[in-house]
Amino acid sequence: MTRHARTLKVISLTREPIGRNISAFFHNFERDTAGPYADSKFSIEELRSLFLSNHDHEFPLKWFDKTIPHNFDIDVFSRPFPPYGFTTCSNGNVSLLVVRSEIPDSEKVTAIKEFLGFREFQLVNTNIGSRKNYAETYRAFSENVRLPSEYVAKMCESRYFTHFYDQTAISTARQKWSEDAVETD
Repeated sequence: MTRHARTLKVISLTREPIGRNISAFFHNFERDTAGPYADSKFSIEELRSLFLSNHDHEFPLKWFDKTIPHNFDIDVFSRPFPPYGFTTCSNGNVSLLVVRSEIPDSEKVTAIKEFLGFREFQLVNTNIGSRKNYAETYRAFSENVRLPSEYVAKMCESRYFTHFYDQTAISTARQKWSEDAVETD
């Protein structure tokens, strides 16, 4: 490393892993179902089966274990993640901002502006499932699918989820996604 190395600023998001995997499944629909969405006629149960068997569920769980340390030699697990939903870590000339996706956009903007040293910054959301051709099916799937308790437990008990989220968020995910969850109305 040279004496005058420029600082590299990296921003990475976290997201509740089950919801993230469902979103990624629909985003990568053709890859995970072997056909374009426009030609599909899958039921929720068929999509559930394809989701469970064809999607890479480990990806969000391993991102901060593999990609970040390998590329930047930063261990985000070395200290607690703040309850307000973002933190910075650094090593040498690399500075990393980790932001929880679920915090309000206004808080994301504040964190990013401060991290980058910008006076002005506007967040523009572009990759939104509810605006895509599969929006209706994605919504129905997200609202109705229940997943095996073993799968939900694996996600909820992962190092990733327990590091970046509190017990309330983890309990909410268990209740929302597990086929064994008790309905509360």
